[in-house]
Amino acid sequence: MPVDPMYLWQLIIGWTCVGVFVCTAVITVLAIVGLLRIDRDIRNQLFAALVLEIVAIGVAVFAGLVKVDPKPVAQEITASVQAQQTLREIDTVVTANATPEGPQPTTPQPGAIASAEITPRVYIQIASDAQRDEGEKARDAIRDAGQLAPGIENVGTRAPNTNQLRYFLPGEAELAGQIEAELAAVGITAPATLINGFENADIRPHHFELWFGKPGN
Repeated sequence: MPVDPMYLWQLIIGWTCVGVFVCTAVITVLAIVGLLRIDRDIRNQLFAALVLEIVAIGVAVFAGLVKVDPKPVAQEITASVQAQQTLREIDTVVTANATPEGPQPTTPQPGAIASAEITPRVYIQIASDAQRDEGEKARDAIRDAGQLAPGIENVGTRAPNTNQLRYFLPGEAELAGQIEAELAAVGITAPATLINGFENADIRPHHFELWFGKPGN
């Protein structure tokens, strides 16, 4: 799941507002100290505009209308680079073991496995906007543990009745338990739950989904 396009637009708008604020602040300060000659009325208007910008940006950030944290985008870029590196390493192994009869099976060395390891990524789904604060708490805990957590998605009625930390590959049960413990440490109970039927699917390794249950259940 890529970064939410809405988040990207909010990020662009947020940093555009910051840029306008910085320009206004610089001009206003230069005018106040006398390094820039501007008519007094215009200077007063700039100062008023500066105050309004501070209030507007503060309210917009607090209400979640704009974003100024580029971390989710940076995490997605990192994950994409890691995935491409893994594909290149797999291609290198297959090519190196190719014969006229086709590629021969090989046992990866421990070092190769470590270098190709993909950072766990946890997608967060909430049932309503009332759970967004809990979703952000979960996202912060996951990121603090060095894992990836893209934006939060409101899935509405598609949410289960109770919280679940879903994983899709039986071999990742231990890692799912580790993430479950990370969430429990911040007061979020989400039992690790194996979703069967994906063993042979083309699913990204270390893919997890945190689903918040419907409110009131």
